[in-house]
Amino acid sequence: SDAIDVMLGTVLDCLQAAETVPVRRAAAEALFHLLGHSREALSSADPASRGTHIVRAAISLCRTNLTNDGPEHPEVAAVGLRCIGRFVSEHFAIIGPHLSSVCPVVLAAVRWVPQLVAVQALEFWTSLANHEISNQVYDDGAVREAATLLVPALLEL
Repeated sequence: SDAIDVMLGTVLDCLQAAETVPVRRAAAEALFHLLGHSREALSSADPASRGTHIVRAAISLCRTNLTNDGPEHPEVAAVGLRCIGRFVSEHFAIIGPHLSSVCPVVLAAVRWVPQLVAVQALEFWTSLANHEISNQVYDDGAVREAATLLVPALLEL
């Protein structure tokens, strides 16, 4: 767990906007893989603070330098969206409180080019829908709220 904590700290440092695009992309890939091994690290001591910091970092990967067509660096945004999708699948308790910040970014990403980013955004919605179905959240779930915006975006693809 100590090693995971050190790696998470290093990865978060490398996700800063001041870093070069290749460093940020590599750090995002590392974060994606670390999320699969960090259940204990995220549930120990002060998980809300650590988890919030990681979620915000992943969201920032998707928002960086947006243009009308999407992110300036789609390869970084795509990995950020993969991280957010993994949070939904494996650490919903941490990302759940941030859905009001996450959902608009991911909804916008469905329309972004290149297709790689849009596909990762759709994976997020699929993971979120699976979570809500398995937890029997039907009437007030995030997917239901977003459906009126999500369906037209899907039809445009």
